[in-house]
Amino acid sequence: MFASPNVVYDLPASSYVSALSKISPSTGELAAFFNRIFVEQLSPQDLTWVGLFESLGIHDHNRYLDDLSIDGLKRPYDLAKSHWITLQTTLPGEDDFSKQVVNWNLLLILNGEKFFLHQYFINQMRGVPQEIASIFMNMHPLNHPEDVENYVLRLEQIPIRFKQLMETMDVQRDLGITAPRFAIEKSIAGLENWISSPAEKHLLISRLKDQPDEIVQRAKTVVANEVIPAYQELIDYLKKHIPQHENGVWALPDGDAFYEYCLKKHTTLDISAEEIHEIGLREVARIEKQMEGILKQEGLWKDGLTVGQHMVEIGQDPKYYFPNTDEGREACLKRFEEILERSRKILGPLFADQPKSPVIIKRVPSHEENGAPGAYYMGPSFDGTRPGMFFANLSNLKTLPMYKMETLVIHEAEPGHHFQIAWVVESDLHILRKNIFNAAYMEGWALYAESLAYEQGFYSSPLDQIGHLNEELFRAARLVVDTGIHWKRWSKAEALDYFSRVTGNHIEFATAEVERYFVYPGQACSYKMGQLKILEARKQEQERLKEQFNLVKFHSDLFKNGVVPLSML
Repeated sequence: MFASPNVVYDLPASSYVSALSKISPSTGELAAFFNRIFVEQLSPQDLTWVGLFESLGIHDHNRYLDDLSIDGLKRPYDLAKSHWITLQTTLPGEDDFSKQVVNWNLLLILNGEKFFLHQYFINQMRGVPQEIASIFMNMHPLNHPEDVENYVLRLEQIPIRFKQLMETMDVQRDLGITAPRFAIEKSIAGLENWISSPAEKHLLISRLKDQPDEIVQRAKTVVANEVIPAYQELIDYLKKHIPQHENGVWALPDGDAFYEYCLKKHTTLDISAEEIHEIGLREVARIEKQMEGILKQEGLWKDGLTVGQHMVEIGQDPKYYFPNTDEGREACLKRFEEILERSRKILGPLFADQPKSPVIIKRVPSHEENGAPGAYYMGPSFDGTRPGMFFANLSNLKTLPMYKMETLVIHEAEPGHHFQIAWVVESDLHILRKNIFNAAYMEGWALYAESLAYEQGFYSSPLDQIGHLNEELFRAARLVVDTGIHWKRWSKAEALDYFSRVTGNHIEFATAEVERYFVYPGQACSYKMGQLKILEARKQEQERLKEQFNLVKFHSDLFKNGVVPLSML
């Protein structure tokens, strides 16, 4: 994947390219080259996530985890350089637009080479341990005897990869690259929870419940004798090296330049941190005014209180929350399902291009709840065997008010992430183009879908409208806070104060959000910048076509070229 480049290290790449040509026919030199880029840029874990090659009889990648050594982390950049040179010098102009998109993404990788160690491999959100757990619990297929065997072989890889991880983190620490204190402390807590169950009852074993006893026993032995000790060794290592700072990336070597790169990577625009900060302030003021109007209309406005303070007051009313019990969680999931059905009826007709793959709603697994976002989406597999999945974090229902559930479904499921991502997966675009991801387009689309629902009168009450606008407000506040942390050098306390004051979000939610921005610099800016660019493109089309403008066609036109940098939109 371009967003997180890696390489098929010791797998027979030629076999993958050959197999790929059967389902992605090479009708020219460029298409054949794209096939090669696609295979070579995917790591073993990426290949499992894609879920494509198993249907072609290739399972080798499912016995590996990604190489986390310094050499392994460097190798993708050498490949990207080779691919970029080939793209410039040897290929005729068969598909100039796709060449431009691929070229842009290859250059983005190469521009980030000097920062290849600036990522936090351990963090409370989606660090290496969480990604490995997700591979085993959500992604690794068990439909073929070879994949069942590979599951155990992959378990045996965990100690190797953790050893590489600790050696790489030693190098980072010597360079002055360490995550904020809270990121490590919360990661330790999550890891300790992950290994709190005995091997025979561990979640890693639960996935094998329908497999032969011999395999299950082998897996239990590996988990008991190799996996759990490897996790404990990692925990002990982290406890010895807990950093004392809570700084933004400005404190890293070449931190300002790194943040500028992060902003370009995540917004796909050439725009400065200062400009984004100012856009955020303007958007916050605009949305606050809109919310104030509805609150006054409903007789809920109190002079002397800010919009954020009004949201705090509304959020303190227990009638807006499901009970924080198992029954409450079941009721919450049922409400999500009802909202999804209504969205299909009301908003579905605005889209001629709808995916065949369904979307299902699931709880965030208990072992991932600590530090996980309130909700997230996971796309379907390319072979159609795994549906799209909208995960809701139900660990504390007091952070999920009912009046925000409608806008959440729109964003994560339909017509947000699921419509856009699943459509790309099922499209006729080259397989390489299907795997070019950028947050600005994808998160921008999901936030655009929320505002589209607002325009179409989807939200069922003024309070649900307020819930949507409050979500948009916090996306605007993200522009201010992210740039505040990493560009203006705000402390965690300053960032949390601004975010809480403006959005009125529950302190637990606000803390998780602010801590997210610390460990993923620039990513939070993608949502609002993407939405604004899509709205700008729609306005331009409306002005150009006037009465001939067709919203359904606009959505089709936006989808048909796949995920593109906003600068090319």
